[in-house]
Amino acid sequence: MKRLVLAAVVLFGFAHTAGAAERLRVIANGIFSAGPAGFDATHSFTEFLETARIDAHFKADSAAGFDGGLQVKVFKGLGAFVAYSQTRRNESGTFQARLPHPLYFGRFRFREASGDLSSAYRYKESAIHADLAVGGVKGHLDYAFFAGVSRFTVEADLVETLRYDHAYPYDTVTVTEVPPKTTKGTPTGFNAGARLDYRFGASGHFGVGGLVRFSRATAKLKPADDSTVNVDAGGFQGGLGLRLYF
Repeated sequence: MKRLVLAAVVLFGFAHTAGAAERLRVIANGIFSAGPAGFDATHSFTEFLETARIDAHFKADSAAGFDGGLQVKVFKGLGAFVAYSQTRRNESGTFQARLPHPLYFGRFRFREASGDLSSAYRYKESAIHADLAVGGVKGHLDYAFFAGVSRFTVEADLVETLRYDHAYPYDTVTVTEVPPKTTKGTPTGFNAGARLDYRFGASGHFGVGGLVRFSRATAKLKPADDSTVNVDAGGFQGGLGLRLYF
């Protein structure tokens, strides 16, 4: 967020010192973002002096969010565009566990457990997009195509361990909890998109518009030292909102 504020100050200063009217455009959108592709996680840990293993599959729901940015005119139809977007989602998923037997060490006799993950799992994604934009104006319509670099912050709940009950002869287990562990990654990727705005009045300061964007980066999340989970951040976003012209 600090980088976005700094970029906004730089763009505003450039627009102000350029001395031309209506060089700066403020964009605020409500967005709808498709959920990231499903991702898998595998984690191993030691139990009863042997190796236990949990395999999990996750899926994050599509969600609404916020997108805001500034675009400044650099030269004729060329502009610089910086934006910040954020969405929060619910995660769903399943797990399968392979647990050592406490009485049969080294005999490859494991207990199996599986189930659905609880509704406590969450996924949060934000990104700062820094782009070059090319566009123009036709009457009340204002359009632009943009592309550039995106810096993501991804926070996803993953599986680190599970809690269970068992009783003699310990051949079966009853899972009582699979607590989420929040992990974070900050990958860098790319984005590209387009927007179309309608301005009220020939020289008014207000308008409305729509935006579409595709972005992508791969976050490498580590729920434990011995495991890495690759999550494809970004995807398709569509937004509608307000425009201010200065």
